[in-house]
Amino acid sequence: MKLFKKNFLVKIPVLIFLAGLFLGACAGLSSKKQGPFEQFTLKRSIPSAGKAGNTAAFDFRLVEVSQPGPLQTLVHKLLYNGRSAADYQNLLTEDWKNEFTQFTAEDPGYGQNWNYEEVHTLSLAGDYAVIIQRIFYYQGGAHPNTSETAYIVDMREVRQIRLGDIISKGGIPALTAMVDRELRLFSEKLTKEALPPGVPLSNGIYFEDTLTLPEYFYPRAEGLSFGWNPYEIAPYAAGRIEIFLTWGELQGLLSPGGEKFAAAFRGRP
Repeated sequence: MKLFKKNFLVKIPVLIFLAGLFLGACAGLSSKKQGPFEQFTLKRSIPSAGKAGNTAAFDFRLVEVSQPGPLQTLVHKLLYNGRSAADYQNLLTEDWKNEFTQFTAEDPGYGQNWNYEEVHTLSLAGDYAVIIQRIFYYQGGAHPNTSETAYIVDMREVRQIRLGDIISKGGIPALTAMVDRELRLFSEKLTKEALPPGVPLSNGIYFEDTLTLPEYFYPRAEGLSFGWNPYEIAPYAAGRIEIFLTWGELQGLLSPGGEKFAAAFRGRP
């Protein structure tokens, strides 16, 4: 009995140390459920290998489908290249940790903090789930980088919704003209210089003379938003470019599936 107590007491500090490592790795861990989805938050911080005391900080607020099946396979393929949310953030954090540790070890006086933040916003409407993935990261340099992507999933049919699923084939030319019009207005507002129809878009803020419809779009109660990330079609200084078309403007362009899609979102708070 005395030997057992002695061995147990010796192990207590080790157990406390291991528990501390576990809690440190999972600092800020929390989760909540919404339909078939689960959202969880995880914050981590990695110290510098140099003398400046700077850190690489991570803030994940991710969405995943907890129940195995076709919906989980689809969502995890879209968001995490087929991995689980936990494996995704572990691999990303480990890559950054290795790079940050090597960088600060080679330059001990380097004092800038690195940051990575990924936030998923989930909304459900009828058969549809909309996941907006926003990423902010900074690894030194002149400015941080950002990206925003929307994934729309039909949960009943277990498939990703694309623009061609809701806009009729005959409606694509009219939609393209509307998007072109809004892009010209955006450039004019930014530069205070006219960019009339027929003039190449590159005469404004854009890289190309003409632009195709974006892959990124997401529904709102009043219509559809289309967006482009910095550097995608214009310089970083232009910021994120987003235009909006109301359901009224899209009237007559929607396919039968698009009408059902619009009905699920129209008028929602």
